[in-house]
Amino acid sequence: MATSTSSPLPLRPAGTARRRATTGALLTGLLLVPTSWASAAGGPGASYTEQDPPTSIGAGVTFTAATDSRAVEFSVLSGTAAESLQLATAATADVTAGAVSVVGSGVWRGDGTTALRIGTVDAVSDGKDGRPLRVSFATAGTVPNGGFESGTSDWTVLNGRVDLGVTEIAGFVSQDTTTYPAGAGDDDAGAPWETYAVTTGQPSEGAAAVLLSSTLNTSWPFGVVHGPAIYSAPFDMTAGDLLQFDWRADWSQDAHHVLGYLLDTSDGTQVELLDSVGTDSSPTPWATAGGVAPRDGEYRFVFVAGSYDLTGGQAAGSVLLVDDVRLSRPLADDSVVQGVARLLQYSSTSDAPPPAVQVAVDVVGPATTVRAATVDVAVAAVDDAPTVSGPGAVRLTNSAGAQTFAPVVGALSVSDADGDAMTFTLTGSRVAQVAVGGVSYTHALVSDLGTLRIDAATGRFRFEPDPAAVDAVVRTASRSFPVQVTAGALTTPTTIDVTVDIAQSAPGTPTGLTSTPLLGATSVSWVEPSWLGGGTVDYGVELSVDGGATWTVATTVATTSTTLPGLAAGQDVLVRVRAVNAFGSSSAAQVAASAIPAPGVVHIDSITAANRSVTVAYTLPVTGPSPVTAVQHSVDGGTTWVTTAPVGSVAVGGLTNGEARTLLLRAVNAAGEGPATSATVTALLAPVLVPGVGGSSVLPHVAPGQAVVRDDGGSAPATVSTPGGLWTVFGGRVGMSIATTVGDGAPSSATGPDGFLDLQVGGSMAVFGTGFMPGSRVDLWIFSTPHLLGEAVVGADGTFSARFTLPAGVVAGDHTVQLNGTAPDGSLRSLMAGVVVQSVGSSRLPATGSDVTGLLALSAGLLVAGAGALAVRRRGGARG
Repeated sequence: MATSTSSPLPLRPAGTARRRATTGALLTGLLLVPTSWASAAGGPGASYTEQDPPTSIGAGVTFTAATDSRAVEFSVLSGTAAESLQLATAATADVTAGAVSVVGSGVWRGDGTTALRIGTVDAVSDGKDGRPLRVSFATAGTVPNGGFESGTSDWTVLNGRVDLGVTEIAGFVSQDTTTYPAGAGDDDAGAPWETYAVTTGQPSEGAAAVLLSSTLNTSWPFGVVHGPAIYSAPFDMTAGDLLQFDWRADWSQDAHHVLGYLLDTSDGTQVELLDSVGTDSSPTPWATAGGVAPRDGEYRFVFVAGSYDLTGGQAAGSVLLVDDVRLSRPLADDSVVQGVARLLQYSSTSDAPPPAVQVAVDVVGPATTVRAATVDVAVAAVDDAPTVSGPGAVRLTNSAGAQTFAPVVGALSVSDADGDAMTFTLTGSRVAQVAVGGVSYTHALVSDLGTLRIDAATGRFRFEPDPAAVDAVVRTASRSFPVQVTAGALTTPTTIDVTVDIAQSAPGTPTGLTSTPLLGATSVSWVEPSWLGGGTVDYGVELSVDGGATWTVATTVATTSTTLPGLAAGQDVLVRVRAVNAFGSSSAAQVAASAIPAPGVVHIDSITAANRSVTVAYTLPVTGPSPVTAVQHSVDGGTTWVTTAPVGSVAVGGLTNGEARTLLLRAVNAAGEGPATSATVTALLAPVLVPGVGGSSVLPHVAPGQAVVRDDGGSAPATVSTPGGLWTVFGGRVGMSIATTVGDGAPSSATGPDGFLDLQVGGSMAVFGTGFMPGSRVDLWIFSTPHLLGEAVVGADGTFSARFTLPAGVVAGDHTVQLNGTAPDGSLRSLMAGVVVQSVGSSRLPATGSDVTGLLALSAGLLVAGAGALAVRRRGGARG
């Protein structure tokens, strides 16, 4: 299409410059043009009850005119410091249109959407303690050179293209919030041809306005291009302040687009005030746009000119005028002042208020202050409880030695604001009419310190001390006697307090000093002195370790006992204690003390030798306050000690049969170990006995087909199995396998028809064992009558193998085979199994043809692999 053209803006004849609308119109209808200014009616009056919380008194105040008010002040006429005025407050401002609310010290008015701050409660005239209550409605500031009467001073011009969303204006990237017409394209990124100008033009008021113009082509049809722009110097605004400006637009080549906003200089927030896109070629008339500040702060006003290619011919450009940028703040009209007045509250702390008070309402206008109304407040008096100035007081002083104490008289100090007669009731007292010294008393109460008398009509009292009871007081003591003071229908409690003070002097000497031996210490205790001397008493404790020749301070305590540590077992010392207060110290009490001694020597009564062990019977030493808690023994010269309970005997294991060892034996108590007793002990090669009836020790008997493992901790069943003609027993970590031969040396099955181990007199046993200490010796026995079959040495892997012959002296029948050795931890380990011995030539032992050596190799493999998991075959019933 052809390039569009524009007509110049029509000029207004001289003297006919457009004037701004009234301030009232700018502030959403607030009437700020004075009429019959500041008249009001106080309403029907209000009422208040003595000492109630703040009560509303302004509900009846009605203003008929109070426009353009600068402040409103409320004051109590002839008021006192007991009276206060305040405004009812809310947690948040009321946004209801026309609603006035107070939040903190701010006064707010709602407009239906939000609330604007219109005033502030004065920090000095705050209505408290008789002071007047003042609410100020402040006027707004100004925008520097807001009418452009000084050209563009105080303004910054951006005479060029503005790319919204990219270009920084006043330090912040401008934001494009426009909704463009359908089909419009934002072409801020570039234009092929452009010119811009910022000059002055025909004003809306005054002598000047600023004119922003552009002539350019867009990059594509229906594009939108911005520039130039202008922004103000910073200025302060209060939340609710209104910024307004006049503007108009015309074509230079096409339609306009104009953007105006408030810029918060603290964070760059934009408050949009104007966003207009031209829709035809007609020039716009002067119009007013604006908006309010959302919060207190520093702001700038930003105006961005632009053009919209309305016709699609890519020719663009516009002429825009801005004038009269101004600030205003809502001032209070009669409805605002009335809204504030109706939040007014009154309170008083006086016990005797006047029956009526008047509260004046003064309205401050542009040039004068008018008393618009007074509010009459009727005050309803209430019956007040009597006032007590303080409790009655009786003070006595006790000194050392016997004392006498004179009676003390006094009177309760009370009053009643209503002038009612008062009565005094001593709680718990009895009627006792007496007259002493011309003063009558009606009631009496006996206490542990003496008798208190009181006159129920006057509150006069007399305390008659009990001399013996008061003289027995050694620390300051007080007794409070409750008294009820009644005036009219109300009662106030108070007390008459009796205090016994103690004369200041040094305390007496502690008594009953005793000591108790402790582990490495001694404990001493005593009884406090009968006279404490009127101050806090501490106790200085001294210690002597040389029979009293020298003394050292051990400790100072506030209690009547202490423990003195750091003593050797059985150490004898002397302890002395003095009482000390701020006025001196007493003479010393002294006692002998000591620490618990260690136990004495254990007496060895007897030593009974056994296989790899001995049993030692002993007698414990006699001890003092700490009994023997354990007995310890050592067979390696005291390098290691074994601890056992002090039961009178101890089994000492880990010995080698036939080797003499030195045994050390000692007792232990809380103080430590006593001296050791020594004895030579030798273990005996003999069968291992087991507990019998009545505490005796007997040879074990194990039925054929069964086995038992025994160590120092007791006994447990073992598993018996017969793999491949071997007889094998395994229990815990110890095991044994036996292969047998008959009397002529031929191999035979180790088990008979019933699965028992069968041995033949004159035959031999090839025995393999595992689970013993490497390098130690094992011994093999058979009994009822003990026969030592022989000994063997354990190899480095904890196993052994040996051949043993059954001697001719063993009779046929059921026997027990016992293998004894030393476990890897040094304890005794014994494996016992039931066997059957056959006579020579018995047919129960068939030849197997198996090699004995091969059978033992099988046995070793089974035992080492954990033969305890082999099946157990047990005989069901007694052998015949």
